[in-house]
Amino acid sequence: VEPNLYKATIAVAPVTDLDKLRNDGIEYSNYNLQAEFIGGGPEASAGSPAQHASAFKSPVLMFHGTLDLNVNIAQAKAMDVALKEKGKSSELIV
Repeated sequence: VEPNLYKATIAVAPVTDLDKLRNDGIEYSNYNLQAEFIGGGPEASAGSPAQHASAFKSPVLMFHGTLDLNVNIAQAKAMDVALKEKGKSSELIV
């Protein structure tokens, strides 16, 4: 909420886009429960760091495994791309 408070940002297997997280579960039997829990609309957008990459002021370091079953690595990759497109400092360690 207040980017000036941070000198660095470190994230491990981060959820960076709630819409993407919700849609990743569409093929699973618990999709409706997951979709209801995650929500959507403006709240999902507001809670998705990848959609607010321009607000980041500190360098970002992310770590993500390729076999993570809870959070798809596409989340970290999307954040890395979003930050770099906005000219921000980002490094993703896979």
